[in-house]
Amino acid sequence: MRQTFSTLIKDFTDNLDIRPNSRDLYRRNLNAFAKWVVCSGRNIKALKRADILAYKNDLTNQCKSENTIESRLTTLRLFYDWCETIGEHENIAAAIRVRRKERSYRKGHLSAVQVTHLLNSIDQSSIKGLRDFAIINLMLRSGFRCVEVSRLRVCDIHRNDSGCYAMIQRKGANDRNKRIGLTEKILNPVFDYLQYRGVEDESESVFMSHGYNGEKPITAKGIGVIVTKHLKSAGLYSKTITAHSLRHTAAVLMILNQVPIKEVQVMLGHRSTETTEIYLKSVEDEMRLINPAARALDNIF
Repeated sequence: MRQTFSTLIKDFTDNLDIRPNSRDLYRRNLNAFAKWVVCSGRNIKALKRADILAYKNDLTNQCKSENTIESRLTTLRLFYDWCETIGEHENIAAAIRVRRKERSYRKGHLSAVQVTHLLNSIDQSSIKGLRDFAIINLMLRSGFRCVEVSRLRVCDIHRNDSGCYAMIQRKGANDRNKRIGLTEKILNPVFDYLQYRGVEDESESVFMSHGYNGEKPITAKGIGVIVTKHLKSAGLYSKTITAHSLRHTAAVLMILNQVPIKEVQVMLGHRSTETTEIYLKSVEDEMRLINPAARALDNIF
């Protein structure tokens, strides 16, 4: 290597056509690797393939999660492939294998009974209560992400004689170009909240923070905080039941109730049914508990 490792990290990440949070992840992964190299007494400019394998082994010995190990090794493969392309270093991380992860969803989901309990636990006697109920009900019935809910403007929601729909900006998208049909059960709490609030400008965000500093558009992080607060109040919060679990809940309950996977995919905004099928793992877990096969045998003999 002619350049310093830190300079190469900067050049590598600056030239990646990826989202800022992914770029930050790559930087953290490479800095963690650089720190390991220094602490192990290795020369960072003269590393061999055996050093990458030693790093992989050390991550395993440290009991790092499979996700962490895969992320760090994937970053190294991309980094050293780039280094070889620009003539800085041979690709010593090529074809380094990681343990194949089981494709499953890491978040849990709520049962229909728990959904009812959560919604009934929200006090709607104040503007914040009306807002919180409208947000959580919307997410449970539409599968919208926190960021998608935070981007909604009043003018994005349409209700007329032919039906109801919203123009939404999906995660990672730059435009509000997806028209999603919604039901009265989804939108009635939203309109109740908007009516109570009083809307003067239809370009306003649908959901606002109502604090001492006045009203401001609520952020995705703010929505996550709201959902978490009510999950905790209802006694449902855990490491696997979080704000994003509302989307997971919508997906799993649809599949359990025989909604075709293609329809679930369209509603959730997945690019392919392969992504949606990850939720099937949760359905399998649920089916094992219900065990309809055994119940069918009980009806036979």
